[in-house]
Amino acid sequence: MDISSFAIWKFRNIEGFLRHMRSSDVDSTKYVDPKTGLETWIHYDYKNETAKIVTPSLDTVDTTFKELPTVLKSMNKYDELPEEERHHLAGPQKQE
Repeated sequence: MDISSFAIWKFRNIEGFLRHMRSSDVDSTKYVDPKTGLETWIHYDYKNETAKIVTPSLDTVDTTFKELPTVLKSMNKYDELPEEERHHLAGPQKQE
């Protein structure tokens, strides 16, 4: 994946679509737990389409972009923004 495709993917699927996800660097996203304020980091390798999740306890989880939503759900960090709070291009797009 090239950098521009990655930036669009990251916005549509993570930072513009999920609650508590904050943009950091071009290749990182910060999740701030709403209850504890603790930060979990997602570091991306867009060329290989993989991600490394680093938790506050410094545990790491390696995953692919395709499996990232499933992994975030298992970690209770996948909370979709309501449609009225997200950009209309964020999230799954309806086929025309």
